[in-house]
Amino acid sequence: MHRPSPPHLPPPPLPPPTIAVAERKAVAPWQRRNALYHVAATLIHVIGAVLVLQWLADDWNAQWGDQTFVDAAFLSFGGTLIGAFGKWLLMAFLWLLLALGAVQFAITAAIFRYSTQRTTLMVFAWFSILSPPVGTFAGLHALRHLRDIKTTPEAPVERS
Repeated sequence: MHRPSPPHLPPPPLPPPTIAVAERKAVAPWQRRNALYHVAATLIHVIGAVLVLQWLADDWNAQWGDQTFVDAAFLSFGGTLIGAFGKWLLMAFLWLLLALGAVQFAITAAIFRYSTQRTTLMVFAWFSILSPPVGTFAGLHALRHLRDIKTTPEAPVERS
């Protein structure tokens, strides 16, 4: 006669999770909200950039029609259109400011949506606060929450 098989034993316990999984950091809810604020700032800047570019194109067409910039610059050296070129230069500067602000806010929105390092968030919050008028409110919101977190720079921000 053969021996009966031993009873079924439960499987051995799983090893404890690795340190990387145990210390996994989560994105806080306020960070998601702040990312949405930065997306809104991005949209405002994109709309502003499109409006300024349209304003520049309309003003150019009203003044010069189909002439090139070189022809217009050559004709303006007589002194009659220096003011117009100053206005167009101002429009171009405003467009550049709005376009670069839109890029900055899009990057900042992505950082606030996915980053869990406090130092990175602080840097981008300060960049936002220094981009008035739209980014100031989003940056202040982020700095207020980052100030309230009493942790070391690399500790997890908040658990969701």
